[in-house]
Amino acid sequence: MQLKPDQVDTIQLNSRERCIYLKVISPGLYDKLLQTYDTPSDFRYESGETTKVTVSAADTQTTTVRCFNLPPEVPHHVLSNYGSVLDIRDERWSTQYLLPLNNGVKAIRMELKQSIPTSLKIANYDVNFSHPGQEVNLQNLDFLGPRYNYICNVGDEQRGTTIVYRHGINVVSSEMHPSGRLTSLLTDMNTLYVNVYLHSGTNRKREREDFFTNQMPFYLRHRFHKIMLAGDFNCVLTAKDQKPEYHPSPALQRMCQDLNLIDLWEVVHGNADGFTYFRNNSASRLDRWYTNKGCQVDVQNIPNTSVPFSDHYCVIVSCRADYTTPPYGRSYWKLNSRLLHDEQAATEFKELCNSLHTRTQKSNKDAFQAWTSIYKPAIQSFFKWKGIEQARARRSTLDFIIL
Repeated sequence: MQLKPDQVDTIQLNSRERCIYLKVISPGLYDKLLQTYDTPSDFRYESGETTKVTVSAADTQTTTVRCFNLPPEVPHHVLSNYGSVLDIRDERWSTQYLLPLNNGVKAIRMELKQSIPTSLKIANYDVNFSHPGQEVNLQNLDFLGPRYNYICNVGDEQRGTTIVYRHGINVVSSEMHPSGRLTSLLTDMNTLYVNVYLHSGTNRKREREDFFTNQMPFYLRHRFHKIMLAGDFNCVLTAKDQKPEYHPSPALQRMCQDLNLIDLWEVVHGNADGFTYFRNNSASRLDRWYTNKGCQVDVQNIPNTSVPFSDHYCVIVSCRADYTTPPYGRSYWKLNSRLLHDEQAATEFKELCNSLHTRTQKSNKDAFQAWTSIYKPAIQSFFKWKGIEQARARRSTLDFIIL
């Protein structure tokens, strides 16, 4: 922007909004900059990679909304109900990824009038949204369905840990750290599962070390046959796992020695790089799985997978279970609550309720008998039918997009 130091009053970095606030010394210079940079400009990094940069007035509150699972052929006009769309930017895979292409996630800069729901149905697609200040129930994972149970632990900072497990696994006890940084459960087969999310950044090393030394031992006090300790440790143990600088954790090293823990990635891949986090010219393997020696024979594979909704890679462990879950047949029916927001379905449902009310009045049944024999079966049948109908519509939309 070719500004001189005496023309700038303040520079503020906002990592959450991924923007920079710049305050200049005069209104005239302010207006000139807005006129000069009224269209997106190209910014070139030292690596040669370019990105679009937009300059706008900071007194107009804007929010970056990230959009997932929306095919590129589908427009975004539905968001006009929630505010004004200023610009849309396609996010890309990390330059460390095999193909540095668009990852399907869109960053939409908006002037929001109201919070956007975490999920909207657009062109029969379930599209997910996230933005700062979004009203969301982080502890409700019922969308997983009846085959899975879960323990969700969210702290005051709206961050936390979760363990999801198959229905049929018997849990003896579960515990949660008040901050949301640790969740654990113990099964009847004496297997202890622990999920952690430690403090990030070199400036919070003391907090991480204190967590390992003074707080985690309480959750590891159980007598277990096998332990599966996993999560985002935000620190490493060996120099090969962090480039170019190396920030080890002595407390985690002591804990691994005391519990006789081994790194599952190293069991399968040896000394191969398995970085899960990239930032500028640095790379770290912050996300790991540990288990106690003697149990590593159960591990089949452990790949790292890129995901568009996180700046960390996902670490997936495939292992042989030491128990059998019961054969899972037909699950119980559960109402898809999204159907309640469909205007056509809502209209048809009101008509159904009117007809059921008329039918009940003509019968001699009391309220309980009417609910169990008339209302409940009819409501279940109606929403099953509507769900099948919308699934067929989604398949036809997919055929249309392929064409």
